[in-house]
Amino acid sequence: MNNPSHYEQLLEEAARDRIPISVMAELTYRCVHRCRHCYTGGGDTRHDAADELATAVWLDVFDQLAAAGTLFLTLSGGEPLLRADFWELLDGAIRRGFHTRVFTSGYTLDASAATRLAASGVAGVDISFYSSDPAVFDAVTRVPGSFALVMAAIEELAAAGLPPRLKTPVMRTNAPTLAETWRFARSRGWPFLVDFMLFPAPGGADCPERLDGDELAALLAECREFLEPADPERRDADMTLCSAGFRFCAIDPAGRVWGCSFQDEPAG
Repeated sequence: MNNPSHYEQLLEEAARDRIPISVMAELTYRCVHRCRHCYTGGGDTRHDAADELATAVWLDVFDQLAAAGTLFLTLSGGEPLLRADFWELLDGAIRRGFHTRVFTSGYTLDASAATRLAASGVAGVDISFYSSDPAVFDAVTRVPGSFALVMAAIEELAAAGLPPRLKTPVMRTNAPTLAETWRFARSRGWPFLVDFMLFPAPGGADCPERLDGDELAALLAECREFLEPADPERRDADMTLCSAGFRFCAIDPAGRVWGCSFQDEPAG
């Protein structure tokens, strides 16, 4: 078996010592999109927009995370750019030395914001990209015209020198176009990540968009050309299967701490 890399050793030590090496800061649950699969919508009653932490409190949280050993910080939502203090929070995270990424829908991201992000020192930007078919994309977000606006945001980021990473959760609505979406992203040279797991909103018992075993197997067969074979030398057996509460946590807009965003009860 291959010797562990420095990064693998870092993750193992963080899990062993319960260091939150990677943290998701969910700055707001407000969002323009009303995505049919989103765990922060529908029956999620954990939050209230009026309870969002103030700027100074988030900056204090960042100081606490730095002292706890956090290296990787993701600013997410909802749509984080909807916060009036987003740029102050982004600058605060970067100045504290975090490897900072931004998760955004792209809907509100214009040329000015793209230029500002590219100049900020952010490590990268991830945009949710549900399908290369505009009708399917808009069916997921339930906002007409969202595909066109998100595509414009992607182009603006690329033009500013910060090409985003595209990510899609796979669901019944967009599964029929997944292979074509993969080809589309590859033809543009855009990094493309796919997540085959969906979770119901906390407290919810069902996730209607989630594919069952047979549906998922058929989709994987259709997308075989894009999938890398498993590496038998990978050390996954020595790694914690789930990093929640070991080396990862999420902090919601009201300041509650979660082992991950999909758990039913906060940790504190």
